Amino acid sequence: MSEDTIYRDSWGGKYEGSDGAVAKARVDFEHKFGDGYLPALLSLASTLYSAAGNNFAKFSSLPKWQLITKFKLGFRAWRYLREAKKLARDFKKMIGGFAKMTADQLDIYQSIMLRAGDVDEAFEACTIGLERSNLSPDTRVLLLMGQARAMIALGENFVEYVNDTHQKALDIIHKTKPTTQ
Repeated sequence: MSEDTIYRDSWGGKYEGSDGAVAKARVDFEHKFGDGYLPALLSLASTLYSAAGNNFAKFSSLPKWQLITKFKLGFRAWRYLREAKKLARDFKKMIGGFAKMTADQLDIYQSIMLRAGDVDEAFEACTIGLERSNLSPDTRVLLLMGQARAMIALGENFVEYVNDTHQKALDIIHKTKPTTQ
């Protein structure tokens, strides 16, 4: 199973069914159970997180009168997110904690934890990730924005910090934006 196929299906919103991204990620995980176990574990968690978001977006877009469909989508989103959170926590434990995770892994982890409501854990992952040297601009922006979202979710009055974080992210985007001729 190709990671590119899972990636394309995820971006295309094709998560469900026996040929959807979730099923393919599960097969990929089982196939890599040996040497590639840990990366495949977080990859599966990430796919489940994306599928949860996709189902929640569909849920939110439906009118109230489509109650049964909304219930199915909401339950599926909750189930995917619950499994993603468990797998992400298993990954963290098995790899040896935040210190052993790459910045990209920390970003995936914080995204899952933030959506699952574990804001303190998400904030810690972002903070540790941002302390790393040689972050790609993309990863730095994602971690900065995750940290800002976590601070807002914590309910703290960090308006100045959040605005500063947002400005840092915009500066990074503008510095790395390709120029057109």
